[in-house]
Amino acid sequence: MVTLLGVVGIVNGLLVMVFGILLYVKPQQHVVWGVLVIVFSVVSLFDTLGGFIIGLILGLIGGILGAVWKPPAPMAPGMMQPMPPSMPPQ
Repeated sequence: MVTLLGVVGIVNGLLVMVFGILLYVKPQQHVVWGVLVIVFSVVSLFDTLGGFIIGLILGLIGGILGAVWKPPAPMAPGMMQPMPPSMPPQ
């Protein structure tokens, strides 16, 4: 029984890390990945005591930050930095 909980805990931790990587690779789906990190972090509380509680806290913080993150708004055309003048052909 203890071995089964250990395996479930390792798989759970690996899934949290994979979802964190997907959060970085595919930021368009940040809410989905953030919520999945939160869910699996809370589930880890029941099988491995949340990674000695530290893993639970870090997973919750990362998942919440990933879920509520807003991509930067695109700048208006007039707000863009002026381009340096191009060199005339020689």
